[in-house]
Amino acid sequence: MDMKELIKFDVRGNDLNGRIPDSIDQLLNLQYFRVLIGNKFESPLPAEISNLTKLEYLLVSDLNGGGFEFPDFSKMNSLKYLTLRKCLLTGPIPDTIWKLNTLYYLDLSFNRLFGEIPKDVSSRLPEYIFLRGNELNGTIPAWIMNSTRHIDVSENLFTNNVTEIKNSNSSNLNLFSCLKSDEMATHWEQVGYSCSKKEHLLDHLYINCGGESMPINGTNYEGDLTSNGSSTFFMSSSSSWGFSSMGTYLLSRPWIDTYIINNTCIAGVDDGPLYSTARVSPISLKYYGFCLRNDKYTVKLHFAELVSNDYKAPYIKKSGRVFDVDIQGKNVLENYNIEQKAEGVNKAWTEEIKNVIVNNSKLEIHLYWSGKGSSEVPTDHYGPLISAISVYPSIESGMSPPKMAAISLSALLLLIVLIVYFWKMEDKSHEGVVELYPGGFYNFRKLKAAAKNFKDKLGEGGFGTFYEATLGNGTVVAVEKVSATKDIIRAFREKDSTISLMEHPNLVKLIGCIAEKNQLLLVYEDIGRNSLQNALFGSNRSKLDWATRRNICLGIAEGLAFLHECKQKIVHGNIKPTSIFLDEHRNAKISDFGFSRLHDQGKSRLEGTVVYMAPEYAKYDLLTTKADAYNFGVLVLIVVSGMKEKISMSSSGVDTEYLPDVAAREKHREGHFMNLVDRSMSNTVDWEQADTMLELAMLCLDQYPDQRPTMTQVVKVLKEELELKDLKERLKQLTSGRYRPEPYGEISTAEDTTWHTKSATTSRGGVTDTQISASPSTSRSV
Repeated sequence: MDMKELIKFDVRGNDLNGRIPDSIDQLLNLQYFRVLIGNKFESPLPAEISNLTKLEYLLVSDLNGGGFEFPDFSKMNSLKYLTLRKCLLTGPIPDTIWKLNTLYYLDLSFNRLFGEIPKDVSSRLPEYIFLRGNELNGTIPAWIMNSTRHIDVSENLFTNNVTEIKNSNSSNLNLFSCLKSDEMATHWEQVGYSCSKKEHLLDHLYINCGGESMPINGTNYEGDLTSNGSSTFFMSSSSSWGFSSMGTYLLSRPWIDTYIINNTCIAGVDDGPLYSTARVSPISLKYYGFCLRNDKYTVKLHFAELVSNDYKAPYIKKSGRVFDVDIQGKNVLENYNIEQKAEGVNKAWTEEIKNVIVNNSKLEIHLYWSGKGSSEVPTDHYGPLISAISVYPSIESGMSPPKMAAISLSALLLLIVLIVYFWKMEDKSHEGVVELYPGGFYNFRKLKAAAKNFKDKLGEGGFGTFYEATLGNGTVVAVEKVSATKDIIRAFREKDSTISLMEHPNLVKLIGCIAEKNQLLLVYEDIGRNSLQNALFGSNRSKLDWATRRNICLGIAEGLAFLHECKQKIVHGNIKPTSIFLDEHRNAKISDFGFSRLHDQGKSRLEGTVVYMAPEYAKYDLLTTKADAYNFGVLVLIVVSGMKEKISMSSSGVDTEYLPDVAAREKHREGHFMNLVDRSMSNTVDWEQADTMLELAMLCLDQYPDQRPTMTQVVKVLKEELELKDLKERLKQLTSGRYRPEPYGEISTAEDTTWHTKSATTSRGGVTDTQISASPSTSRSV
C-alpha cells in the first residue's frame, strides 16, 4: 500500500516514544491523525504537520521533553477536532486558531500558554473550548462570559472583576480558579472558596460520587448528583468540597453525553450502595476539599468498574478503562485499571493512600485520562471513574477523647522523663543518646546497625555522608553522618524538635538526631540516591532537559521561601548541589536546613562553600535570608550552565578556575549572556524562560543584600505571577535614596533587620574589615 494514500492513522494507547518524524507531511491525504494520544512521544511537533491540509482530526496529548510554540495551522482549513493537551506548548494562542471556521472541538488544556484571548472573534466558534491549566492573562472576553458553548478557562491568570466571576451562572462555563491572585489571596480564596473561621474546619470528608446522600456503616456520605460534566465546576451545599470536570466523549458515540453511571449489581460488599453509582469524566475530574484542618490524612478512593444494565451481550463483560490519579499534585496511581484490580466488572475495590499532607486547608484529587485503554464499546464512557471518596486523619482511634487525652499525657510525661534521663547520661558518658523514632527506640549503636555499619552509601550531603538504613518496622530512612563538636551537637538538639515538625514538598523531612562523642547522626525520610550534584556532574549523571532544570530551581526557591516565611524564620546559609536531593520525579528536596549556620561556626570561610557565600556572610559573618538568595543565584547559574564550580588555593589566596557569578557577569558585560546556557539541552530550552532565569539570578547576586529579591518574589517570577521588570522596579523603589559608603555598610533585609557599621576594625583571615553588629531589636534566625 502506498502510504501517501493513507486516510486514517491511529496508534493511540501504546508506549511509543521518540520524535514523530518530519516526513509526516508526505501523508498528504491524511484526515484522521490520532497517533500521539496515550503514548510517550517527545516534543516538539514537527513543523511539517502544517502541510497536512486535508486533516480533520489532530489529537495529540502528553508529550515529553521541552516547551515549544504553536505550529503554523493557517493552511489547515479542514480541521474539525484539535487536541494539543499537556503538550508543553508555550507562548500565546495564535490568531489563526480563532480563524479556523471548520473547528468544532478545541482542547489546549494543561499547557504553558500565556497572553490574552481575543476580545472579538469573527469566525464561527468551536462548540467545545478547553483551555484549563494554562497561564492565560488579561480579561476573559465577553463572548466567553455570555456564551452557551462548553468552555473551560479554569486555572488561569485572568484579571476580571471578582464579582463578575461569581455572578456567572452558565452551567457549561468553568471559571474556577481562573483569576490571578493578589499578594494576600490564593486563586481559590479570591472567589470565595475558603473557610474564613477556624471553627468551620473539618477533619474528614465523605463523598458519594454520582449518588445520593446516604449513611454507610455509621458514616454519612454527601450526595453528588450534578448531571453536568463537560465544562463544569460544582460547589457542595456545605461549601466544604467541590469538583471540576472537563471533557466530552469525542472518541465514543457522540450521543453518549452522560457523566453519572448507575448499576445496582455490585457483588461481594456490605456497602454495595456506595458503589452502585459513579461519576465519570472523559478527560479531567478534580475533587477539592476546601475546609480541612491542616494535618496528615488517609485518602480512600472507592472504585467499581460499572457496566450498564442496558447491555446484555457477552462481550460487555470487559472494560479497558485506564487512567491516572494525582493527589496534591503527586502521582499515586498510574495507568490504573479498576477491572484488573477488582478482578472483574461490577466488583468493588478501594485504594488507600496514607499520610496525605493538607496545608492551607486544601485537598486536591485529580483523575486524568491520557488516552490509554479503550475509548469505544464496550467502555462507552471512557476516562476516569470514581464511586466515592473518604478522607480522615491518618492516625485514628476508637477511644473516647478523655482516654486519648489521659494516654497522651502519660506518654508525654514518660517522654519527658526519658529525655531528662538520657540527657544526664550524655553528660556522664559517651554511650549515646536514645531518641524516639518510628519503629522503636534507637541509640547510636542500634542506628549504626540499621545502616549496616554505614556501608550503603547514598551520596555526599552538605556536611556529611548519607547512608541508607532500615528501621525495625521496615521504614527506610536516610542517615547523615556528621562530625561536629559537642557544643554544636547540643545547640542543634535544642532546635531539633522545631525543625523536625516542618514539612514541605521541597524539604527533606528531618525525623531527629542521635549523638555520640563528637559524632552526630541526622535521620531523614528516604531521600533516594540522587543528589543534584550527582545528577549534574556524577559518573551516572542524568540528562536533565530544560523543563526539569527549571522545575528543580523552582522547587528550591519554594523550599527556601517556606523556610524564610515559617514561624521560626530559618535561614539555610549553605545551599549548593550537594545539599539538594532529587526524588523519583526529579523534584528538588533541600537538606541540612537549620544546621548550616551551627556547623560553620569556627570553620574557615574557604572550606568548600565560599563559591556560594554571600559577601556579607563570607566577610562579616552576617547571615540573613538575603544570603540564601545569593546562594540561590549561584545555584541557578550552575544548573542552567551545567558547569561545575572549581576553586584552587594558592599562597596569594583563592585562585578561581571557574566561579559562576564571575563568569556570568563577564558574559553579561560582553553581551553573550545566553551563551551560559548548557548546549546539551539546546533542543529543549525555552529561551525566554532562560533569559528570565539568568537575569533573576543576577538580581540575587547583587552585592547589596537589600537590592536582592526575597525568595517569595523569586518564586512569583519563576511562576510568571510577577514580571521581572516589575520586580526590578520594586527593588529600585525600595532602596532609592539610601546612602551606601561601601557595600554592607547598611544592610536591610525582608525582615526589616538593619545592620550598622562600627568604627573599630578587626582582622579575619589576613583581611582588615569593618566590624558590623545588629541593633538591639534585631533577632537573627538560624
